[in-house]
Amino acid sequence: MKPVTAGASAPVQILDCTLRDGGYYNDWDYAFDLVARYVDAMAAARIDVCELGFRTLATDKYLGATAFTTDEFIDAMNVPASLQLAVMLNAKEINAAADPRVILRRHFAPRSRSKASLERIAATVNEVDALGPAIDELRDLGYDVALNL
Repeated sequence: MKPVTAGASAPVQILDCTLRDGGYYNDWDYAFDLVARYVDAMAAARIDVCELGFRTLATDKYLGATAFTTDEFIDAMNVPASLQLAVMLNAKEINAAADPRVILRRHFAPRSRSKASLERIAATVNEVDALGPAIDELRDLGYDVALNL
């Protein structure tokens, strides 16, 4: 997504996060076939951006595949070229890392090797100031970055 500046007109883009948001109810443990059909449905509905799930950086409990939404998981799907993919990160996980750049490089390949192009970071107002290095790292890797406040 391109940034919009004051006074500029930009086309509206629709982002669907139904699967990611719904994962709170089933620990992001969806059948792969359901996720693949969801991707197809989003493309058929002409949704611009489909947020598949989180890219959880660390956890000590079982969570399904869309809690991590790895590039390998995404690569197993036939994603239509018309559909942009996004994953969400939690600011608290990024800010808890000793070096956000190191942990992000561990979990994100360069954009040229990923079908996901947008990384959204869920943050509270108090977490935003510390996110600069992480946002820079994701941009250096080639991703578009958005904050979900």
